Amino acid sequence: MVEIIELVYLVNTSSASITVKAIDISRLLMKYHILHLFLVLICAALSMGVWVLEFSKQALGGQIQWLGTIQYSIFLISALSIVAYLHPFFRWGTTPPKSIWWAGVELYATLVTAILVSRLILFSLFTHFYGWLNAYSLFGLLLFLAGLTAYSFYSITLRRLLGVQRFHIFLLTAGLVLVVPLSWGTIWLLPSEMAKAGKGIWEAFKMGYPFFWLTLVFGGVGWLSVGRLKLGPNMATNPEILDDGL
Repeated sequence: MVEIIELVYLVNTSSASITVKAIDISRLLMKYHILHLFLVLICAALSMGVWVLEFSKQALGGQIQWLGTIQYSIFLISALSIVAYLHPFFRWGTTPPKSIWWAGVELYATLVTAILVSRLILFSLFTHFYGWLNAYSLFGLLLFLAGLTAYSFYSITLRRLLGVQRFHIFLLTAGLVLVVPLSWGTIWLLPSEMAKAGKGIWEAFKMGYPFFWLTLVFGGVGWLSVGRLKLGPNMATNPEILDDGL
């Protein structure tokens, strides 16, 4: 009888210990989630801020002047977006830092290229190419570019960081497409001095809202990739093998 009581006591003690550890882990994860949200918001605010700073100094008067002038802040904005995307892999993932570094280089080159190509597509609205490509064709090209960018991020993440589901492609594509309506909605909800002339997408670009939402999208997808979209352990990639020869 005494042995049974001792066994019950040990089981209850072990259960209580496991419960306490689970609570501690949950609290730790909550701190990580809050930290990631805070970092993403800072990156998003900085992205919008550096754009507004450069844009205001250039004193551009219209869409054609904006598209015909290089904004070097795009390179910093791309870096901030990649930081927001990769932060969960540093914090929660098991990927070696070397693989994360090389993934960051590839992702950065992909994002910069995508932004520059999208500028060229928008610039075609004011050139003779617009006679060959109507607005629907241009929208289709931008949608294709968003999908291609999402697939590139999926491929690099799968190869360099960890195994993720193909739903990653759809999610990131949807996020990139939603950047435009979200920016347009923001200019209506938060009008400013720079947007006195109107509340269209052009005014939203003046305020840098697309880059704010772009950074949030990448930060959110990066968080979901580690926490929700990853494959099972037996299906994950091995970054150490992939890094051979680098």
